[in-house]
Amino acid sequence: MRQSIVGQQSNRKYRQAALTYFIYGLFYMGGAIYIMQIGTSMRAMMAGAYPWFVLGTLFIIIIPWIIAKRWEVAVRTYGEEVATRERVIFSQKWFARLLAFLLLVRIWGLIKVMIRSGSNPVPMPWGAELPMLYGIIGFFIITALTCYMLVRAAWDL
Repeated sequence: MRQSIVGQQSNRKYRQAALTYFIYGLFYMGGAIYIMQIGTSMRAMMAGAYPWFVLGTLFIIIIPWIIAKRWEVAVRTYGEEVATRERVIFSQKWFARLLAFLLLVRIWGLIKVMIRSGSNPVPMPWGAELPMLYGIIGFFIITALTCYMLVRAAWDL
């Protein structure tokens, strides 16, 4: 009975991490589309940027599903003895850990941008202007929260 409760708690953590990653993806996609529309980023406005938006949309759909689904890739080795050995080489846990590491790299990049960003104003849809630093802080918070949720699931904290 205890093991099934522990397993349910672990599954719930992965589902929560998947939902958080989905929200993170929507947040980033929305930000990228808005930055492209207002012309803040020349890189986003290039003609070659649209395939990246398609790829990002696929990531928003597929990655949360992979996080939430219990799976593993195993290799069976056949020895001289009758019994076979199965070794897990990649799993839901390691995928979540890899994503958490990649988000840490993203967090480091956001910190570097925060340090060197000025107070350039970014126009908001409702007519106000917001310092770019505030937007970067928003991206930092959602990225850090997503990283935390992945770490929480992957290490069963």
